[in-house]
Amino acid sequence: MKKLTVVYILLAIALTVNTRAELDSVHVDAFMDGLIASKLKDNNIAGGTACIVKDGKILLLKGYGYGDLEKRLPVNPDKTLFRIGSISKMFVWVAVMQLVEQGKLDLNRNINDYLTDFQIPDTFEDPITMTHLMSHTPGFEDIITGLFAEELAKKPLDELLSRQLPARVRPPGIHASYSNHGTAIAAHIVEIISGLEWNEYVEKHIITPLGMYNTTFRQPLPGDLAENISKGYKFEEGEMVERPFEYVSIPPAGSVTTTAKDMADFMRMFLQHGYFNDTIIMDSATYSKMLEPVMYHAPMVNPCRYGFMDMSIKCQQIIGHGGNTFWFHSLMALFPQHNLGLFVSFNSDGGAMAYQNVLGVFVDQYFEKKKELNPAIELSKDYMNKFAGNYKINRYPHTDYTKIISLMSQGKATVEENMLKTDFMGEVKYWVPIDSLIFREKHSCEILAFEKDEKGRIAHGFLGNWAIMAADKVPFHESQTLNMAIFLIAIILSLFLLIFWPAIFFTRLNYKPLRKTLKFLPVRAKLAAWWAAFILLLFYIVLSLAIGDPEKVVCSAPPASGMIFALMLPFVFIILTILMIYNSVKILPAKNIKLRSRTFYVLITIVNILVIFQLYYWNFIGFNYH
Repeated sequence: MKKLTVVYILLAIALTVNTRAELDSVHVDAFMDGLIASKLKDNNIAGGTACIVKDGKILLLKGYGYGDLEKRLPVNPDKTLFRIGSISKMFVWVAVMQLVEQGKLDLNRNINDYLTDFQIPDTFEDPITMTHLMSHTPGFEDIITGLFAEELAKKPLDELLSRQLPARVRPPGIHASYSNHGTAIAAHIVEIISGLEWNEYVEKHIITPLGMYNTTFRQPLPGDLAENISKGYKFEEGEMVERPFEYVSIPPAGSVTTTAKDMADFMRMFLQHGYFNDTIIMDSATYSKMLEPVMYHAPMVNPCRYGFMDMSIKCQQIIGHGGNTFWFHSLMALFPQHNLGLFVSFNSDGGAMAYQNVLGVFVDQYFEKKKELNPAIELSKDYMNKFAGNYKINRYPHTDYTKIISLMSQGKATVEENMLKTDFMGEVKYWVPIDSLIFREKHSCEILAFEKDEKGRIAHGFLGNWAIMAADKVPFHESQTLNMAIFLIAIILSLFLLIFWPAIFFTRLNYKPLRKTLKFLPVRAKLAAWWAAFILLLFYIVLSLAIGDPEKVVCSAPPASGMIFALMLPFVFIILTILMIYNSVKILPAKNIKLRSRTFYVLITIVNILVIFQLYYWNFIGFNYH
């Protein structure tokens, strides 16, 4: 029996080794069938499509599930169109590099030299260049209001960008922070230099030469393409609900609709260094330039590159791009060292995590790890504690009310023995130190690096395979703990005032106070506090209705429904709080009013002042929307 067990183990090892060494169409077909089928089932996805290319040939081209559940139309990889979101950006970067190759565009020149209808403000000394745009290091804030608004999607790029020009919030070239609008600015520069509208340029110089006849940036889809687009689905209350066509308001950043077959050709063009089907999209030197690192946030982390996202994982070099809309989730991953490309796309909201998992499982299946894990080192407890705290991803709006996203999406790092424990969006990981500022995931080669500020404090964190963004350590005034405390105290006090004071008032109508009894708070003071509490609660209610659903924020032209009314309320609250401050000054020294009543009134006045500062900091005072 023992001998038989050993034989089985050796056979399993042999088969595993062989599987990882062999990457042929027969095995890939069976493997992907099982993998994608499991993702459709486990993640409540209606349908998906995938292709794999290697050495210039298509190993896999398949559709899975349904593109239209109501009509029971299966996904056809040749004809069924999927929205690929931000993978669209790769067309922009190819267009940019074509102009660079022709000598019409300098990657390191101030982009203001090319822009004719608006200018980037000189917020910082160093100018923004095309290199910064391609590597997502221009230092722009993020803008999400109206990102999927049909009204905005129909405007010319120059008009839209003039209206929604992102603020510069950090010097260029310092840290990456993924920017949709930065890509749109690059596409507009292509328009200016070429003299062609974006759709005309990309169709003439990339899409048509590659024979990608089922690919378009246009919204809505032109001609026969509209008949073949997959529906988008949301899993809601146990059912798949069909969702409407998503308009991307800045098309170059994410509006491409395409098929797996067309994406196979697009990947083969890259893997063949810009050449496909007797057509040269760009020369090999230009393609090689796109692979070069622009900057590293820290040692051992993936670099920012020229357009390509470096998504290397599990010790394998991988470049490409991901793409997400609300309902479609896609990935294009290229393995340059293996002349291999993988594309996968899902048509339901459950695909958000599925496509990343597909890549991880694919790498595990077909590639061996190339290096040993770096050994852990011992750091003192005091030094480890410097890394503890809350962190926020540096990609968020700064100048409008959606800045609150950075508060609600913070992650936390704590120290446990000689490890750092991170909890971000419910995903918990443990990291061991391998250098003074570099940690390795406990059981893998995934890297988490840190950076100090000029005072030697831990200020930034960088996830090794997430080169396009950084994390900033959160100062105390931005912490969830402080802000939630102010919010909850304000809610509790407001409810108390709204309910308790009226109840006490009507109760006391039946009693006559003794002559020598200390007086209660003046009616005018109570009215100011009561109305302030009412206005604050009304603001919170209207705000939650206006922006509680992310679709309302990103799918309608700003402002979101109800936001104009909501952003008027803080002005009324400020006026009432000023009255309360005046009343507090009058009441505080009044010995004929109960000390308890005076103290309580001053307390609620102080809380209201803190609320005003909180509303101001998170851009809820004033009409802050793009």
